[in-house]
Amino acid sequence: MSSTLSSAICGFLDEPGHFAVVATVNADSTPHQVVVWYARRGETVLVNARDGRRWAANARRTGY
Repeated sequence: MSSTLSSAICGFLDEPGHFAVVATVNADSTPHQVVVWYARRGETVLVNARDGRRWAANARRTGY
């Protein structure tokens, strides 16, 4: 899915000191939440999803 970020969203994403909370579901159906950093590069929002992170594995497993 692709869309253009509005100037209001870009302004929010560019403010310093913001973090995000990502919530996923573990294989045993229990919830998993983690605080992550993010950054905007043009129209792309980068989120820390290094290999080995449980939330990233959960997201791949469920198709996100």
